[in-house]
Amino acid sequence: MNQIEFNKKLEDLKNSSAIDISFLTSWYEETIEQLSSLSEQCSQISHPRYRGDSREDAFISLLKDILPSSVEISNGFVMNEYSTKSYEQDCLLLNKEFTATFVKINKAVYYPIESVLGSVEIKSKLNLSELRKTVLNCISLKKLSFQHGLSEGRSESGEHSEIGYFIFAYDSTWNLESTCKKLNDLLKDVPPSLRPNMVYVLKKGFLLPSSNGAFRIGPQGMFGGESFSFQEKMGTKNIPKSDAPPFLWFLSNMIDHCMSSISTAKVPWYGKYIFSPLALQSNAEKQMEDSSKKN
Repeated sequence: MNQIEFNKKLEDLKNSSAIDISFLTSWYEETIEQLSSLSEQCSQISHPRYRGDSREDAFISLLKDILPSSVEISNGFVMNEYSTKSYEQDCLLLNKEFTATFVKINKAVYYPIESVLGSVEIKSKLNLSELRKTVLNCISLKKLSFQHGLSEGRSESGEHSEIGYFIFAYDSTWNLESTCKKLNDLLKDVPPSLRPNMVYVLKKGFLLPSSNGAFRIGPQGMFGGESFSFQEKMGTKNIPKSDAPPFLWFLSNMIDHCMSSISTAKVPWYGKYIFSPLALQSNAEKQMEDSSKKN
């Protein structure tokens, strides 16, 4: 490179930026097509369990590539200090720094709730039965954070201390609007703190809690809010609508939630898993003794 070429490139770099607004959209459109194609291939597998496992593995592989190294991915169960246990989780998002394993035998692994940042439920196809199972799975996990009522989370650091619960589905029995309505109907008696936070259906779009009918940008927008609303393909007046932006919104909320939760995490005290049950039992025995004396 001679001096003239160098000076020209130097001025170009200092005074201009090559903006490529289509880069991520194009990249993730291809990713979406790959997931869709793999799902179609898996439909040729005769055994339903292996079909589901293959689809699950494909999406988890994507998450491992994009989530920061501070997030560990595993399946298993979650427990709190009183050994209340969740249903089995497809894909736990764990704080790698604080992840402990209290019980591990073959594929049965139990993690303390303090290690958990979030959970991803992966479904081949959403129907009413699968939606019901997913809602119950979510509640079984989220309730472990609330020992003193649903108004109190596991820390004082704000909304991000809550566990994020995400649903990824390769397909749905209904269109996105109907899927949204079915989910809202199922959640009508579920407190907001125990609800899923975001749902994405491949090539259809996402469901997200809305506030006055509008979405809030950022991971905090997944918590609170009113009922779920839906978002299909996104674009602008001059940019064609694409499946990629809703998918990226789903993934970025997952990443942002994990990073925010890690940044505010306090060092857990796992000794309470020993002493809290003893204290609870001792208190119960004392109450029984006092009651017997009164009688």
